[in-house]
Amino acid sequence: MSKEQKPDDFIQPLYINGLNGRMLRVPAPAHTNREILLIYGHHALLERWWGLVENLNDYGAVTMPDLPGFGGMDGFQTIGRKPTINEYADYLAAFVKMHYRRKRVTIVGISFGFVVITRMLQRYPELAKRVDLVVSMVGFMHKTDFLFTPQRRNQIHIAARFFSLPGVAWIIRYCFLNQFIIKRIYVRMPAGRRRFRRKAPEPPEIRSILRCWPPPQRPVSIARRFSKSVPSSRRCPSPAGGN
Repeated sequence: MSKEQKPDDFIQPLYINGLNGRMLRVPAPAHTNREILLIYGHHALLERWWGLVENLNDYGAVTMPDLPGFGGMDGFQTIGRKPTINEYADYLAAFVKMHYRRKRVTIVGISFGFVVITRMLQRYPELAKRVDLVVSMVGFMHKTDFLFTPQRRNQIHIAARFFSLPGVAWIIRYCFLNQFIIKRIYVRMPAGRRRFRRKAPEPPEIRSILRCWPPPQRPVSIARRFSKSVPSSRRCPSPAGGN
């Protein structure tokens, strides 16, 4: 990979299950045809894991989609669903079947992303046959992630002492981590605006849509991905099995 390249060079819009987000796709180098699916965790976005993508790209093509409510993607509440682990697993299964078809894939999960991957493989055992390796990772990827100013270090120290007080966790859970706060206030705060500032609008000029239909018993809506090269009438096979 050229050192001059940036994550923006590989980010493309993603529209799946009625949710609008983004996906980062870096082609494989000439010496390998391995496919690597990278799923990041809480409080992150595509650009933050660019360093890891560069490293993994030495071993194959890297694809990293947003999860619903993470990075620049709509949350499940926009389509009337709750953000359960099963919903995330169904979303990821739809993406894998749609993007990889029958290809074999290596899956790398970061933090919460590994939880989603594990549940997906439990609910869709037929996908496990296509996965040659599952890797769990957590931590930072660049030296700048460890560098804090003295002011920032003091803020973290004070916050850690405060949130360790008895009763504070209960207040945070029921007064701040509720649907109203997350859906209507967090996205307007600096951290939320920073993560959603590059959210890609639905491109009106794209008319060809790939439609993937989940099985009737799945509580997942239609999965669609914009693609100029695929006729709108084409459909991919429905997933089978699952618990």
